[in-house]
Amino acid sequence: TKLRLLEIEKARRGESAVLSKAPAMEMTTPQKPGYGLGLSLDGKDKEVSFGHGGSNEGFKCQMTAFIEGGRGAVVMTNGDLGGFVAAEILRAVSREYGWPSFMPDEKKVVAVDSAALAALEGRYELRPGRFLEVKLENGTLFVIDGQERVELFPESETRFFENTEGHTLVFVTGPDGRATHMVIDGQLKAPRR
Repeated sequence: TKLRLLEIEKARRGESAVLSKAPAMEMTTPQKPGYGLGLSLDGKDKEVSFGHGGSNEGFKCQMTAFIEGGRGAVVMTNGDLGGFVAAEILRAVSREYGWPSFMPDEKKVVAVDSAALAALEGRYELRPGRFLEVKLENGTLFVIDGQERVELFPESETRFFENTEGHTLVFVTGPDGRATHMVIDGQLKAPRR
């Protein structure tokens, strides 16, 4: 995997015997916001990084590299919570080597009234037939996905984060204060059902 990252960087310079320059440029040029051809993109100008994650039952991984400079890392884990571990490792590498990507995002947990949390409980539809349950238990809000229970930490009455995979959830409320839907990572809108 590390060799693939380096080969993409070489191909962008026209120096690869494996991959030609044109597809390497497409892979690392935005095709839609945040994504090249098959790769995620982050950063600007010469500090753009590219990468891809992988997920399978019992395994999580992440690879990332910068377009220039031969900088990159690959993290492979053998656990369902490996996404969190991979993110922590990439943040540590970033901090150690001064990379502009993956820098730690400091979050502050605030106290939220139980009544406000209770108004967020419910069943949310990610896509047809795919639901997440949000439940309040002993003053703590959880997302339940099948057998997996993920604790939500409040940044405000409607904005939360979780430490398993680093997602941010924002609940949109109606005039009665009850949630109408939630937005995950600023992109995925899940209506309450």
